[in-house]
Amino acid sequence: MKTEHETAKEIVSLLDDSTAILDREVLDRLYAARMKAVGNLAAQKQAASANGADGLGHVLRLFGNYMHQHRLLMPTVMIASAALVAFIVTQQMVQPSIEQGDAFLLGAELPPEAFLDKGFDTWIARTSQR
Repeated sequence: MKTEHETAKEIVSLLDDSTAILDREVLDRLYAARMKAVGNLAAQKQAASANGADGLGHVLRLFGNYMHQHRLLMPTVMIASAALVAFIVTQQMVQPSIEQGDAFLLGAELPPEAFLDKGFDTWIARTSQR
């Protein structure tokens, strides 16, 4: 399998071979078009540097980077918000069960110490069989 470098060398070689058979007039037109393209490229670089000098190019580039970051930031914020809401809802659902347990102990006819007594379960089992 050929590497990119070897493939590029073959393309250059084929182009060199095919330019050898071209007329002088065609070669002159190709050279003129190349010089025009290089001149246009240089003019574009100068215009870009002039835009960069007044700061507009930099501001637009920074704004573009912000928009890219913004696209990544919003889903992250939304997922974190959803996780926070789920956590709060779960905490709100757990709280009443703890309070109901306290209310049960305080409202029971027996003192809370009775529920901690090891023989209480046995006494309940014997009295419920009667």
